[in-house]
Amino acid sequence: MHDGDTAPYDKRNFVLMLSELALALRSHGLLLTAALAASETIASISYDIAGIVPHLDFINLMAYDYNGAWSNFTGHNAPLFAGPSDQNDFQRTLNVQHSINYWLSQGAPASKLVLGVPAYGRTFTLANSAVNGLRAPAEGPGQPGPYTGQYGYIAYHESSLDQ
Repeated sequence: MHDGDTAPYDKRNFVLMLSELALALRSHGLLLTAALAASETIASISYDIAGIVPHLDFINLMAYDYNGAWSNFTGHNAPLFAGPSDQNDFQRTLNVQHSINYWLSQGAPASKLVLGVPAYGRTFTLANSAVNGLRAPAEGPGQPGPYTGQYGYIAYHESSLDQ
C-alpha cells in the first residue's frame, strides 16, 4: 500500500514533465505512454488525471497487486469485481471494475486506457491452515516458486506445477 509520501506539488510536476516530454517525443513522431497505479487510493493522491490525459497517448493501468502479503489476510491479486468477502468500503474498491470506473470518472477516455493483467499470483502463509479462503488471516508471504524464487509471488507457469 502506498504510504502517502507524495508531496502536494508532485501531481503538478508530473503533469509538467509529461507535457514537455510529449512535446519532444511528438516532434519525432513518437508516442508517450505511462504505466500508472490503477487503484483509486493511490491514483487520487498521485495523479492529476484530467491534467495528464492530454499528454499521454495510452495509459497502462496496473490493475494488479490489490492484495498481497503486506496485508494480514488473503485476497485475489487482481479481482475483476468486488466480492461478498470484501468486508468494508476500502476493500470494495480493490478491484478492476472500481479502478476503471474511477479513471473514467476523472476524465480518462476509455480509448486511452489499457488494462494491465498480471501473469503471476500473490501467495500467503496462513495464520491457521484450517482457516482458508478469501480474507483468511495470513501471517506473511507464501513460499517462493521454484523458478522465481520470490516469497509471496508465483509466476503463471509455476502455478500449474506439481509441487
